[in-house]
Amino acid sequence: MRTTPLKPHDRIGCLRKQRGLRRAVQASRRSLAAIARDANIDPDPLSDFLEGTQGLPSESLDRLAHAAGVVVTMMQPE
Repeated sequence: MRTTPLKPHDRIGCLRKQRGLRRAVQASRRSLAAIARDANIDPDPLSDFLEGTQGLPSESLDRLAHAAGVVVTMMQPE
């Protein structure tokens, strides 16, 4: 669990990763139900996440990325 607040560039990075993950899941040829099942995420919160109206815990984001076949990488700002 993170105990220090995120710095502004960290928050932007997190938002970009979530946006990219949303796009990848939406572009996937797999059904939302199959991705939700494989990620062990209830379809309703997943749908809300994909609409951008609700976030998901980082553990769920990791499982979602894996289920959607997405590789998430972190890059340090220069």
